[in-house]
Amino acid sequence: MHPLVPGDPAPPPAPAFTRDSRLMLIAPHPDDESLACGVILQAAVRCGAAVRVVYATDVENNPWPQRFMERKWRIHPADRRRWGQLRRKEAEAALLALGVEAESACFLGLPDQGLTDLLLHEPASLAATFSGLIDDFNPTDLIFPSTMDAHPDHNALAVLHHLLLRDRASEAAAVAGWQFAVHGQNPIFLKNAGPFGASAAETAFKVKAIECHVSQLLLSRKRFLRYAERPERFLAFDPAALPGSNDSLQILSRQESGLVVRLSPQEHFFDREVILIALGHSEDGEFTSTALRSSPRSSRTSWQITLPTGEIFAPERPIFLKLCRRSLGFADKGWCEAAALVRPEAVADASHNGVALHESLQGA
Repeated sequence: MHPLVPGDPAPPPAPAFTRDSRLMLIAPHPDDESLACGVILQAAVRCGAAVRVVYATDVENNPWPQRFMERKWRIHPADRRRWGQLRRKEAEAALLALGVEAESACFLGLPDQGLTDLLLHEPASLAATFSGLIDDFNPTDLIFPSTMDAHPDHNALAVLHHLLLRDRASEAAAVAGWQFAVHGQNPIFLKNAGPFGASAAETAFKVKAIECHVSQLLLSRKRFLRYAERPERFLAFDPAALPGSNDSLQILSRQESGLVVRLSPQEHFFDREVILIALGHSEDGEFTSTALRSSPRSSRTSWQITLPTGEIFAPERPIFLKLCRRSLGFADKGWCEAAALVRPEAVADASHNGVALHESLQGA
């Protein structure tokens, strides 16, 4: 890497730790800690930082590796629970390979591939769970998935923690947030996320951690080990923005009564049913959500939807939108933001304050 010269853009910020640091990692599934954060966890341990790894799910809904490993076709609920316990043990072994004590792991057992549904149906409860974990551990650094990750479990946790950190941004000891991506190669993320360098020894320990996830290597060994060949990247949290892009939705307008959005033509392929999810805050500051389920009228033209929001969301708070549809693989487009409404009285107050400030400065 050649040195920076005047006029060069500054490199993206990257996490740095001391013995006083307290690092909390939000992992949607066992194996995310190794694939995306194996090097940064080693760095935190080496500095003497306290570490907590929160696993949202056990990846119990992972039938194909389980069918291959157990030589059985029908997977029953008891089989899924047993598989989830296996995945927990693999995660604890991976943490030990990275120098993190197994006692640092916290397993929530939330439904695998069901976090978007939880965000829709139980947003306040889900927010309270993770907010309580943050309060209990009191991290200096919080690492969580990116809104640009293509896996729905990942970007569900991403938008949740984005909102949680926004609510805490005004606190005196605000948490430094960092986002990682596992699924997909979003160009915006790759452009803005800073690489976290790794030594040969750190890479070797990362490989050992990945190899602890034996159940996943049966069908995906080459794919998993490729994560050790590329640098880990972390995007600094910005409370003023929800980074990312969503070309499946265009927000046309927002009024007190509702949101008007347009779906892109490709979302009508085969006349699939689509679900538009909205997440935000109620008037009393609680997390709340709603959804609109519809079928497209035409596969050749853009389609406009009006989502009633007036009695659900606080006008002065933003609303986050996501389009859900069934597809093979991870084709998730993530979330986009509808900006808060600016009330006329707020504009008048701002204008009045500006005039008062100008007159005050002139008088001084």
